[in-house]
Amino acid sequence: MDSSLGTTDVGGGGDAGVVDMTVDPDDGIPVLDMEVFTDVGGGDGDGGVGDMGPAMLPAICLMPPPAPEQPPLAMEARCRAQGGPLRIRDLRDARCPDSPDVRDGNGDGFSDERHDVVLPEAVVTGVYEEAFAVQDPEGGAWSGLWVYLDRPVPLDIAPGVLVRLSGSYFEFYTVGELVPDDNDGVEVLGLGQVPEPVLVADPLRLAGGDLAEPLENMLVEVQNVSVRQTEPDCPRDFDMFVVGTGLRIEDEVGLMYEPSRADFVERVAGVLHYSFETWKVRPRDDRDIEWTHCGGVPDKCEAAECAAEVGAPETRAIIITEIMDDPRGMDIEREWVELYNPGPGDVVLDGWVLQSCSGQQAMLSGRVRGNTRVVVAASLNEDVNGGVEADLLLGDLNLPNGEGSLLVFDADMQLVDQVRYSDMAPWPLRDAGQSLELVAPAADNSNGAAWQAGRQDYGPGGRGTPGR
Repeated sequence: MDSSLGTTDVGGGGDAGVVDMTVDPDDGIPVLDMEVFTDVGGGDGDGGVGDMGPAMLPAICLMPPPAPEQPPLAMEARCRAQGGPLRIRDLRDARCPDSPDVRDGNGDGFSDERHDVVLPEAVVTGVYEEAFAVQDPEGGAWSGLWVYLDRPVPLDIAPGVLVRLSGSYFEFYTVGELVPDDNDGVEVLGLGQVPEPVLVADPLRLAGGDLAEPLENMLVEVQNVSVRQTEPDCPRDFDMFVVGTGLRIEDEVGLMYEPSRADFVERVAGVLHYSFETWKVRPRDDRDIEWTHCGGVPDKCEAAECAAEVGAPETRAIIITEIMDDPRGMDIEREWVELYNPGPGDVVLDGWVLQSCSGQQAMLSGRVRGNTRVVVAASLNEDVNGGVEADLLLGDLNLPNGEGSLLVFDADMQLVDQVRYSDMAPWPLRDAGQSLELVAPAADNSNGAAWQAGRQDYGPGGRGTPGR
């Protein structure tokens, strides 16, 4: 269980389907040798593997770059001097003397207290159907505001346009909002410059975290994230998808982009907004998103209950890297799951659970050294389990053939990892006795296109690389 990892053949067998994963001794990070990664799953007739294998995926899907470093953020109060022009941040930052009391007194997020204000200059940052977002021209925390018209936004209101605003400022379901006066509430002053989006390295800080309120209705950007859900409101559809650790992206403008699970998003920008009890980024047009398709498909909208939703945030301290759901011979004795510790430090599994959506569980225990794998099998006896050198027992957990679910929870019942495997595209076509192998530890294991059918015989139980 605690042996060291040197070079690992993911999908082994020495043929064209081998991916050499060499661990860098300095930092323990697996390195993908792309020279041999040329023909995984490639139509050689062995085991029914299709021609569209993981080798067709861009390298960024299998070895995604890390999140960017967080640039410094100025969060100090910047209130106007006496007699200076009123800015949005003077209204929104409660530390400023001009900030009115718009707190919700009824507990429903809505304040009836309205304040007549005049903002002599703001720059339009995003335009939507009946509303637009503005910021103080100099930007900074607390400088975003939502302007609601209740009618189509005039054509002369566009990103970069400088406007003078007058109207009622209040809190609409916790969002600072301005409703302009009917006649002269919005006056176009000329053309300015759209502020650069605020880069936030951790999307969770925008999805209700510490930066959500200060950056409300401001232009923000996240980078190097993957699509985790495409139907977060199933069975309803509000044109939203989820990236990273739970940040919603809402399509209010009819984007050309149609998200699929595990798409890699190099960058997505837009106005950070709050409505219907969720924080979301609203891109302004297709230029606000750059993405790479990683072979996945949109989520199926299914109402089946499970201990965790599809795409729920995961700690990824342990990763599911191989599944044998349909071995040769008796399934009940020869099924197994491989778990991998991607970090440099040890992980103690005491109190952890490997389970299915149906609630069947395998209790985990022991210590997994960094960059090593353990196998959870139906039996520890290699003469019974089909030739698998196993470390832990599956217990009551059975693996349905072709389509099923596996979830790992830690001792605090935090979701560590989950895989909803299938026998439908983009998951690989397999014959009985072939495992599912994740082709690279850094690949998104929720994406069927990042898996391949096992090819190397490990024993009478079938083909795969359990523990290797």
